[in-house]
Amino acid sequence: MAMTSKTKRNRISSSNLFLMELIVALLIFSVSSAACVTVFMKSHQMSEHAAALSRATDEAGSAAELIRGCSSVPELFEAMAAQYPEAVLDSADTEEKKYISFFIFLDEDGKSCTEEKAVALVAVEASYSDSLLEATLICRKTDGKGDMSGEILAEIPVKHYIPENTSLPASKGGVS
Repeated sequence: MAMTSKTKRNRISSSNLFLMELIVALLIFSVSSAACVTVFMKSHQMSEHAAALSRATDEAGSAAELIRGCSSVPELFEAMAAQYPEAVLDSADTEEKKYISFFIFLDEDGKSCTEEKAVALVAVEASYSDSLLEATLICRKTDGKGDMSGEILAEIPVKHYIPENTSLPASKGGVS
């Protein structure tokens, strides 16, 4: 029995239809998988950002506790220098206020490091007058090349009473 031309056309037509369905299914699958990869990449970035925020705020909280635990400004300088050996400490005196600055550089693990290896920075800007030390701790991202103008991760205000009979020690280092 020979195949008629109508039967051949139906067979070719059904084969073409099956291939077209397969191509459309692959297209839909590839578009949906591309969307999933994008979502997973964004979630990974958000997870890393949250981890960096957590480490920086933990370190800023530790620095705030050091400020609250000191009974004099020299003791504060000693405690900061002991806790963060790579930190840059600075101070200045005016007639009305005494100013203190600390720059604590943090690596990817949230540990104190040098400026070149830093991915985050805790900047402590403090002023001392009338027995009150007022400090603001600002955590920000850094590019590791001295650029301290990255995104602010957290900001913590601290006020602490310190007796007035303290004087500021000499500066150690400086930030460009």
